[in-house]
Amino acid sequence: MKRYGVKAGAGVLVGALALGVVSAARSSFAQDGKSTMDGVYTDAQATRGAELSTKQCAVCHGDMLQGTDIGPGLQGKNFKLTWSGRSLYELFDKIKATMPANAPGDLTPAQTTDLVAFILKLNEYPTGSADMGNEKAALEGIKLREK
Repeated sequence: MKRYGVKAGAGVLVGALALGVVSAARSSFAQDGKSTMDGVYTDAQATRGAELSTKQCAVCHGDMLQGTDIGPGLQGKNFKLTWSGRSLYELFDKIKATMPANAPGDLTPAQTTDLVAFILKLNEYPTGSADMGNEKAALEGIKLREK
């Protein structure tokens, strides 16, 4: 049976090849995606986040975000187990939507990104040469990775 001048069997072959190309592209993207090991924030940004953390976060999460009876720790093994493999946008969005607890959503995107940078610094992820932006697409492309 011919369809648009191509035999039916050839259509299956073309479809299979197209799926292979799409799968290879997805695999390549997954391998080439950025991670927190790529230095996605600066020391200056983490310093701004530390100053904000002292004012907004320490009362619930502790002075170095180690966790308290009120708020979970945002550094160390448990943090890394919880967030490993997830995107920085997920962390950014969680903080932006729910923090501070007494005024959820009051942080600006820049403040939220500075806090994420501080959390990365506390978890000993390497710094880079440019501040981390707060654009959703960019943050979705950066995954939290173990060392």
